[in-house]
Amino acid sequence: MLQKDREVVASIQALRAIAVVFVVLNHFFPARLQGGYIGVDIFFVVSGFLISSHLLKEIKRGDLNFSRFYLRRARRLLPASLIVLALTCLAVSLSMPSAWQVANLKDAAAAAVYGVNWWFAANAVNYFADSGVSSPVNHYWSLSVEEQFYLVWPALLYFSLRIAMARTRRTAESLIPIVIVVLLATILALSLISAIVAVHRSPSAAYFLTYARAWEFAAGGLAALMLGNLKNQLQAGWVKPLFGVAWLTLIASSRILRPESGVPGLAAVPVVLAAAIVLVIGDDHGSPLARRIIGFAPVQWLGDISYSLYLWH
Repeated sequence: MLQKDREVVASIQALRAIAVVFVVLNHFFPARLQGGYIGVDIFFVVSGFLISSHLLKEIKRGDLNFSRFYLRRARRLLPASLIVLALTCLAVSLSMPSAWQVANLKDAAAAAVYGVNWWFAANAVNYFADSGVSSPVNHYWSLSVEEQFYLVWPALLYFSLRIAMARTRRTAESLIPIVIVVLLATILALSLISAIVAVHRSPSAAYFLTYARAWEFAAGGLAALMLGNLKNQLQAGWVKPLFGVAWLTLIASSRILRPESGVPGLAAVPVVLAAAIVLVIGDDHGSPLARRIIGFAPVQWLGDISYSLYLWH
């Protein structure tokens, strides 16, 4: 749910826009858009795509700086997040009975250290109970997952390459297509399997688990890594219909999926794949109609404010 990390790509902004609209509509009108929660899955794929693209460019140039990376993330994410959290705590203290205050302030404390997803999983919280609003910081679970992703991802990519470079004495640029593809494909497979198992054992807890969500970030990372190759392999005649089918899949999934569908397991695969396809094709879809819709100023504006809207809604 980041702000822009690279040059503006209208399709990425549109993905952010539709993702936040899905989530907001799902929270306000859960009976009308029961699958709107897939907006979070879309955000995770986009984050995996953007952060992986950025990190791999820096690794190729040999100027990856961990401190700079984490400070940049902190500057962009923490101020708004902590302000909303502080005001939420104030509202809880002023408006809720004391018995409710304790539980909700504990949730807020877990959210402040970006561990509320594990807190909810451990306490058997059902995200979809009572229209999905069981805590005033319920939505911070996804921010926690993202922050955990940002914490681990740079080191995982960097040290995997460094180990391979030390063993083969080859450059990072020559190893990236092999090492990182294998790494991300392994993470995707293991995480998806763990998500399927977790959904079977405890659907409520599975929804919040970081390791059950890692495959969505990995899918975005794979899309970023293979961007050029995949584009070259797509025949021109297939790009436009594939782009349209991907968007229709996202829209249809928001209508078809239900709380009991088993996300983030197999039910999330079409959503993640569709989001990855949109990211790979980007603005090279060749559709004048899609360009007008995606480039529509309010759509791009929603993409710009998606993080803030998600926090405040």
